Amino acid sequence: MCRRCGKWHLVGAARKLGVTHATISRRIADLERGFGGAPLFEKSRLGYILTSSGRAALLHAKAMSAAAEGFAREVTDADAMSGLYA
Repeated sequence: MCRRCGKWHLVGAARKLGVTHATISRRIADLERGFGGAPLFEKSRLGYILTSSGRAALLHAKAMSAAAEGFAREVTDADAMSGLYA
């Protein structure tokens, strides 16, 4: 999602992802339901602010993304190395 001044904006996120702001709103609601209803954002007139649950989810999401990228690099490197010994 797009971030500005510490706030999250649905319209900017929607534009970046090529979907409507309603789709982003539904996806956030789905995530919150998936986390047992814990709110991930607080709505303000200037945008959305991460709650403590949202900050925790973001930290774990970043760690998961980094792990997936690392795995992809390892697989790619292993495939390249296996070609050397074939």
